[in-house]
Amino acid sequence: TTTATTTTTTTTVMSAAARDEEEEEEELNSFPPMSVGETRDVSSFKDGGVMKKLLSIASSSSKSPTNETSSSSVSLHQNHPESGDKVTVHYTGRLLDENKTKFDSSVDRGEPFVFTVGVGQVIKGWDLGVLTMQKGEKCLLTCKPEYAYGAAGAPPSIPPNATLEFEVELISWKSENDLFGDGGVVRVAKIEDGEGWKTPKDGDWLEIGVRASRKEKDTGKMATVWEKGLADDAGEEKEQKGGEEKEGIFFQLNLKKGSGRTDDDDTSDANNNVPYGVHLALQFFKKGETQRLLIRNEYLENVNKMPEKATEARREEEALYFTVTLKRWVHVEKICNGLGEKTTIKEAPESNYDTPNEGAKVVFSSVKVYKGKRDFSRPRRGDNTKDEKELVFASKEGEDVTYEIGGDADDTSVESIIVSACEEGIQRMKVDETAQIVLPTDFAFGSSSSGDKGEEIKKKFSNGKEISSSDAPFVTYVFALKSMERAKDPWALTGEEKVELADKLKSSGNAFFKKKEYVRAEAKYSQGLRYVEPDGQQNDEIANKIKALKISLHLNYAACALKRSAWKEVITNCDQVLKIESLNEKALYRKATAEIDFGLYDEAKRTIKTLVEDVSSSSPTFASETSRLKQRLKQKEAVQRKKDSKVFGGMFSKLDLFTEDERNKKPKSDEEKMNDAETALTGLGEMMKGSGGGGGDEEDWDASQKPPMPLKDLPDDFQDFGAKEAMATDTFPFEEEKKKLEEGEEMRLETA
Repeated sequence: TTTATTTTTTTTVMSAAARDEEEEEEELNSFPPMSVGETRDVSSFKDGGVMKKLLSIASSSSKSPTNETSSSSVSLHQNHPESGDKVTVHYTGRLLDENKTKFDSSVDRGEPFVFTVGVGQVIKGWDLGVLTMQKGEKCLLTCKPEYAYGAAGAPPSIPPNATLEFEVELISWKSENDLFGDGGVVRVAKIEDGEGWKTPKDGDWLEIGVRASRKEKDTGKMATVWEKGLADDAGEEKEQKGGEEKEGIFFQLNLKKGSGRTDDDDTSDANNNVPYGVHLALQFFKKGETQRLLIRNEYLENVNKMPEKATEARREEEALYFTVTLKRWVHVEKICNGLGEKTTIKEAPESNYDTPNEGAKVVFSSVKVYKGKRDFSRPRRGDNTKDEKELVFASKEGEDVTYEIGGDADDTSVESIIVSACEEGIQRMKVDETAQIVLPTDFAFGSSSSGDKGEEIKKKFSNGKEISSSDAPFVTYVFALKSMERAKDPWALTGEEKVELADKLKSSGNAFFKKKEYVRAEAKYSQGLRYVEPDGQQNDEIANKIKALKISLHLNYAACALKRSAWKEVITNCDQVLKIESLNEKALYRKATAEIDFGLYDEAKRTIKTLVEDVSSSSPTFASETSRLKQRLKQKEAVQRKKDSKVFGGMFSKLDLFTEDERNKKPKSDEEKMNDAETALTGLGEMMKGSGGGGGDEEDWDASQKPPMPLKDLPDDFQDFGAKEAMATDTFPFEEEKKKLEEGEEMRLETA
């Protein structure tokens, strides 16, 4: 396929030696503008094969990058599509016979034609001509046979060796190089290909080399604003540095805020602030890949923390060019409900994709334990003696350490090295990978969820050294995984084996529960639930055991979640039980407890009603426990009503506007109502009283009482003073403003 010489595709990989020359050429050699009525040869070899006549030009708004829509985003040269872009056009094709016979027209069909330009999806003349067009432009393309359908033609419409004429209008295009469809981050060129197929994820730590450049207004040439860690030329960097690579910027990828943390304690270091657009673009990089990016507008966020020249460039042009090399990255994963992190130090070969499962036996060639948060995944700078001082345990060189995932509860003896809190991180490792696992000390060796926050947790190792939570809030494990023997996957187990494993995990979880280590107990229950899904192939005895275990594991998980005040998790697990046994007493009780504390009072009433009316319990404490639930719900509702009365009562007590005389006045205009916020607020108070909102004087709680009346059910003649209409909008910030008032903050009436 022949493509226009004035375009540059993103799939082109340039040698580093030709990079600077090519970058300048990209900027200066965009297609020169034409005048209406002008005709120009746009064929590859300037042989007259494709002649373009400009019929009308695009309007200024069409050409402006800031006015481009998501369906027509900005490309490399701003005004022209590139090879690989998806373009939308209208066209009319004619033969150059006496009658100018029309053989095809998207205009007549009323449906634009969409295709990818520059890749051979259409005739050569179209690929070349459309690449020179601007959005909204109309032109006439005259294509000789070798740039159209050749000697064969396209019977019956197009005869052999036909020269064709096309009237084409470029409606819009979508650039594959415009990463987010709004022209904010444009991939100008790929300078070096990367390795493998993996790309960074949000939260990973990356090391990059970067150069920021801007286009000089007077010369049109590119000028470097600042750079760090970027190779001057392929293969030359190490030679120039005596075998050492240039040090790049090491920072945490942040795809949400665009301001990931850097590895320097002093985050004011100008070179260590990476623009939002670079963050977003890096998620598409492979290791070792170098790209050149054009970044505009809000995607330059944080560039104001760069060197002064860069900020001047932003103020002047709101656009900078960044040449970026992804040197390496380390993958970071949250574990243990976000309490800990697992970070890869040395990646496993891509051919190693298996990870340990529950019951697997893993062999480590090295295990080390450090006080505090250590990070061995980042480039090591200067003296590392601090790491050695914080080392409290290291396995002997040449001696392997074996561990079984999901074995018995932690061994409390000094010989115990690896604790079960590390298991989630270990289960994400691959053979030949080295990784670090950082955990809170009290969670690793004791309990971070028991509520005994003042209790000091200690761990003593076989070498006599000790870690305590008072002097080291965190602990860092470093593992080098040598080999593993995976246990059978759930699908490969017999029913008896599933029951045995699930029961073992349940017992392990119960041991953690007794020690008030609820998060670790939940992990065991959650693992056990993987083995208790019925498959329809078990006999009745095994099926009943699996069902009983599933109920027990969900109930135990809910009990842990209750201790942690994780109300949503309590409700979710209880609902799973109620799908199996709709009148399970423990599930209903725990669910109602969570609903009360979660503020779901109507749902709690329904759950308690089922518990009272439908459950036949033999427990001697059932009646008293249920009564306590009802009383607790009543107290919670009373507290809520008291809070609400403070919020609304404080507002309404200051309003004395609605005397009988005033109500008999001529109705107010819309403008007067808008200026009188008290009207709607007073009406709201009347509605609350008139719709069953109730006070605190009722007798014993009645589960069958009707809920407050919805707005739509109020009678037409109800005196709401405009409040019904006001409350039908989405502009009443109830929860937010109520909280402000409860905390003693003043609030303007207009805000309310």
